[in-house]
Amino acid sequence: MLNLFIVNVIGLVAYLLLFILIIIVFATVGVGVLSVVNMKSVESVASTLLAPSVITAAIIGGLVFLVASIIISFVMQIGSVIAVSDYKQRPSVGSIIRRSFSFIIPLLVVSILIGIINLGAFFVFILPAILFYFFFMFSPFEVILGNQKGISALKRSMAMVVHNFGGVLIRVLVLIGVYIAVVVFIPNILLKIEPATGTIVNIFTFFLSFLISWFMLSYMITLYKHAKATVGEEEKSSIKWVWVVSIIGWIIALMVFFSTYKMISSGVFNSLFESALKNKMSTEGSKPDIYNFNTGQGITTSPSPSPFPVIQQKSVSSCIQYNIREGEFASNKCYLQKDYDDLIYYLNRFSSAVFSYNGAVSSMEITCSGSDFFKNSCEKDKATKEKAGQDMNAYRATINRIIATGK
Repeated sequence: MLNLFIVNVIGLVAYLLLFILIIIVFATVGVGVLSVVNMKSVESVASTLLAPSVITAAIIGGLVFLVASIIISFVMQIGSVIAVSDYKQRPSVGSIIRRSFSFIIPLLVVSILIGIINLGAFFVFILPAILFYFFFMFSPFEVILGNQKGISALKRSMAMVVHNFGGVLIRVLVLIGVYIAVVVFIPNILLKIEPATGTIVNIFTFFLSFLISWFMLSYMITLYKHAKATVGEEEKSSIKWVWVVSIIGWIIALMVFFSTYKMISSGVFNSLFESALKNKMSTEGSKPDIYNFNTGQGITTSPSPSPFPVIQQKSVSSCIQYNIREGEFASNKCYLQKDYDDLIYYLNRFSSAVFSYNGAVSSMEITCSGSDFFKNSCEKDKATKEKAGQDMNAYRATINRIIATGK
């Protein structure tokens, strides 16, 4: 198993070198940008960083990093399988890595096919996706060790699993149970027994996870070889019904996507969200942030849970004393019963209008970003904002008039 260890070490070193290279490239680009722009101008730095050439270079660099990461990952995966499968022949690490490159494309194709099938099956109540993952779990081994490609690898894997369904299922479940027990349960038990050993247990678990993963790989390769021996060399299972289930799932996914799009574009989602927040505010007595409509700037907040900051009331002879300590309606006056009732009513209406106004403003940050996807929602948010602003002005005038009648 020395080759398995060396292959994984080489992969980790390659990842590390790639990461360091990316940091050096971005640091070099950053220094270059800062050296050619006026550091006193934030706009000049931003405009340079957002220049098409810089963005294009960043995209190309990101794609290169992604492709390199995929290649390293596949070489590690393929090399590990070859190292375990051919350990008796003791191939050199160089030959293992060279052979690994020839399987990258076939394994990538099979991985994409499995991803498409499982993602579609996921939308058919999830369980089919789990079943299909189980059926196709030998597909990577068929690509690497059986020289199968594409659909053939899937069909061969399914034939092996179907012919040995009970035995394979039990062994896989036992393997998963062993992994959970060793990597999850035992470390947690040790931590509960002696919390002070947390660092040691975490380090131990980290290295143990590598060993257990290598054991699981060896176990699965052995299980694959035993299952392969029970089927003919050319025997394959039909996967037409698998594609049918997956296609149904994709249709469901598209229906959900377009239904969600219609809901968002029609403004129903925004209305439901606003209604839910209003209900929550009324049940919990929470207060929205108050927008300073007179200045048109900022939001005035208060820790008070009431609609307006620290309001106190008490009856004084024939009038009711009402104290609003903060905000644009700050006052401490005595009101007749009718004026007091009207003041409370319009303060609540003003608070509701502020809530609608701020909700529309927050929503417009998303819906009015220039995307055609939210075009209709943007127009509705603008209308909501305008209507709420008008209501705020009307309620403000009424509230100020009532406050003016107080003593």
